Order: sequence, then structure tokens, then C-alpha cells
Amino acid sequence: MESERVAAEKEVQENQDRLKKLELDRLDIEAAERELEMRKRMLHDAEKEPDHGDNVDDNVDDDMSMSVSGVPMVCDYSTLFDTH
Repeated sequence: MESERVAAEKEVQENQDRLKKLELDRLDIEAAERELEMRKRMLHDAEKEPDHGDNVDDNVDDDMSMSVSGVPMVCDYSTLFDTH
């Protein structure tokens, strides 16, 4: 009798543990879905914002030098101060 009661209690505990794990998994999935939805909205909002060119200049390299197709522009200083 005692072993049957212990086995039944163990089965109940295992079922409760399984249900708790399923509930935690469900909550994790819901949180991940909310995160994904938030990121999708942010991306959508960023894509629909007009580009006024205030922050981005496609012809400016990271080092702030001007370039065309990745080739740095060279300035001929001799033509800047032509005194002739």
C-alpha cells in the first residue's frame, strides 16, 4: 500500500512538473513573439520614415573623407592658390 501511495505521489509530482515546464515554455514563446513583433514594428517604422539626408551621406566615408565609389578624392593644392 505504501509503495502504491509513493508511486501515485511521484506520478502527480511528475505531472505537475511537466505542466509547469509547459507553462514556462509557453510564456517564453509569448515573450519571444512580443519581442519579434516589436522588432518588426521598429523596422517597419524605420523603413517608412522619409530620408532627408540629414544623417546619411552616401559619398562620405567613415573617416569623413569624400569619395566616389569608395575611391578617395584627391585635391590638387596647386590649383587652389593660382596667383598667375
